[in-house]
Amino acid sequence: MKTYFIRYAAGLLFIAFGIYELIERNDIPETLLYVFLGGSFLLMGYLAQHPETPHKKNLNTLSWALIIAAVLAFLYVLTIPGSAN
Repeated sequence: MKTYFIRYAAGLLFIAFGIYELIERNDIPETLLYVFLGGSFLLMGYLAQHPETPHKKNLNTLSWALIIAAVLAFLYVLTIPGSAN
């Protein structure tokens, strides 16, 4: 299997789970966490599939910004009191 396909699948899975968290549990911080993760996986899959993209440097920077935002969202979710239900 191609690596970009796995990244696309993981990205869509994370975004779908984020939508589930929003609809079923109304949990905004976890929704943001999963959407940031899914977006970074989708963007990295796109960059793996299209290596000669004209704005590759900007897209790579955006994917790293999404990864850092996901880490910060994860740390925030860990510090929410009562979120370990």
